[in-house]
Amino acid sequence: MDAFQLLLLVVVVISTCKWKSEATSCVDSDKEKYNLLEGEAFYFIPYDVIEPNDGEFTWFKSSPQSRNISSKETERVYYHGGALFFFDILPTDAGNYTCQEISPTGECYNHHVEICVFNTSFRADEKLTYGEVKNSDGNKEIECPRVVSDTCEALTGNFTWYKDFILLPGEHEAIMWVENAAKHDEGIYTCICTWRHNHKVYNSSGSRRLIFQETAFFSDANILSPTNKVQFADEGSELKLNCSVYCGKNATRKCDASWNINGIPVINIDSNRYNQATNLVIENPSKNTIATSILTIKKVSAKDFEDKFECSVTNFYRGNRATLTLQRRDKRIYDAYVVYQMQKKDKATEETLSRFITKILPTVLENKCGYRLFIHGRDDIPGEDRLELVEDCMKQSRRLMVILTPGSESGPEITDQCPASPQTAILGGFDWQVGLHHALIQREMSVILIQLGNTGPQGYTNFPPGLQHLILKSAPLRWPESSRGAAAWNSRFWKRVRYLMPVTPATKRTQPAIV
Repeated sequence: MDAFQLLLLVVVVISTCKWKSEATSCVDSDKEKYNLLEGEAFYFIPYDVIEPNDGEFTWFKSSPQSRNISSKETERVYYHGGALFFFDILPTDAGNYTCQEISPTGECYNHHVEICVFNTSFRADEKLTYGEVKNSDGNKEIECPRVVSDTCEALTGNFTWYKDFILLPGEHEAIMWVENAAKHDEGIYTCICTWRHNHKVYNSSGSRRLIFQETAFFSDANILSPTNKVQFADEGSELKLNCSVYCGKNATRKCDASWNINGIPVINIDSNRYNQATNLVIENPSKNTIATSILTIKKVSAKDFEDKFECSVTNFYRGNRATLTLQRRDKRIYDAYVVYQMQKKDKATEETLSRFITKILPTVLENKCGYRLFIHGRDDIPGEDRLELVEDCMKQSRRLMVILTPGSESGPEITDQCPASPQTAILGGFDWQVGLHHALIQREMSVILIQLGNTGPQGYTNFPPGLQHLILKSAPLRWPESSRGAAAWNSRFWKRVRYLMPVTPATKRTQPAIV
């Protein structure tokens, strides 16, 4: 090979490499896609072409069969600069088209568009609509699809509007308003741009579906659950926590509920321990809108009792929060163990005591307030060991309620057994000794003292020392037997008693499935 042939080969190789480099250096834009009706016209400029008449443009159909697009205006399909024109679209026009742009500074860009052509019998098909108009606004704004409004603006066309393909007289703007919209206004709204080219009239159309939603009324973010700051739980068990917010009526916009643990969203925490499920509902017929998040703690651990669980909610206007902590469940089954004076009394005092113990006390605290009391003769099991029963029931009670009557004295005369028991002296004393031990020594029980009638001239001086100590710490509540409405659960006396009772009755401390 002589020197001339070698030089020629080098030039060819360099030219080929340069051509390949230029051919492969074009930047590809994202492909656009349009569904069109057969027989209409279509005017298209790629979204990222800034100056369609500035630079060099070449259009070609890349599939299903590759061919160049003409630039002659007399052709049914032609291009002018960056704009592509279709007239009287045919099914055979469907396919992928590419516009290669060489900018004045030499950059190369490829713009892609896919065209699908449908027969006019498919004009109501969702594929031929440009989305939905779906909101709760009283007046609905329907915008002409951008590709159609751009056509009218660029080619000085005229707008007309149709509802379900029936002409709407007087509508000739790019935006149409449906005022005071109602259910019967639902349907397909079609915007048609009529424009001229080479003395011929063409139509380009685009449709949107209007879906009616009733007017929304937004309220403050009112947290429905949790209602308490403390939730009882058992270590090792599964627990579900409910975070719910009321957002208003038909108020789905930005209505949300979720859980945070120590300020961290649950979605960012180990899913092996926690699971969160959310839901948004509109109740019928009230239209109340409620968002709910159910947090499932798969197995309550000791750490969970130290964490702060935060119910975080939002609605259209603002947000709100409620913090919840877990507390180990008190498994004691009685709210109060009742003991009262046993010694022989006058008939009037016996009747007062009997009526208070057997009727008034259970009626108010158990029937009205939901508490659970332990009262012997009613709650004990015949044949059961008495000493063992007293010890067990004391341990299962959260309060010790002592009923004092006129003439109370020391020692074994304070008990819970019904009058006239042959074991009064021994068992009465044992009941009181056990109660005193739990209240004063082990500090497991709080004591509620209730005085029936007057104390007499000696006052409380003859009471056992332990009881006197309790009386000094907390004065007995006096039962106003003669007062009108004294037996009413909402009277001042019973409000004071309930204040000293457990906040949550034992009957309500069972763990629900969702709290």
